Amino acid sequence: MSDNRAATTVSPAARNVIRSLMQMPTMPYRSAVQMRVVLGIRWMALCSRRGHDPVVELTQRLGSVTAAKAFLDFADLAGRCWPDTVQVMRPCCVQMTADETVFAGMADAAARADRDAFGTVLAGLIRHDRHEALYQAAVAAVASGS
Repeated sequence: MSDNRAATTVSPAARNVIRSLMQMPTMPYRSAVQMRVVLGIRWMALCSRRGHDPVVELTQRLGSVTAAKAFLDFADLAGRCWPDTVQVMRPCCVQMTADETVFAGMADAAARADRDAFGTVLAGLIRHDRHEALYQAAVAAVASGS
């Protein structure tokens, strides 16, 4: 009978990586821009489930129709580029999904006009040829106040 313990032993470093991947990030320590984008995505999802027009909800929360439209354009483009259905939490949750974390990173990079950081956030998730259009839409959404 062979001993399979060596094949199933997990190093402490691997355990730390696995543990960190299992923890969901939280919103309270995010920037205002990141929180607006994540909450905007959540409100869009909620409106979609309830059959409501997201423009009305987003206009109230973002302060203008222009900001709501720019945000919707950004979210629509991101949704078409995303490899799977975007997963979001309810608006009241403080934890974030992996997809929301990517949106927060995109918002942060766009707000800082850091094209390289934006590409780093999307690396391995979104095809490289789609990064520029997403970056331009994110910059427009962030600049309009979303």
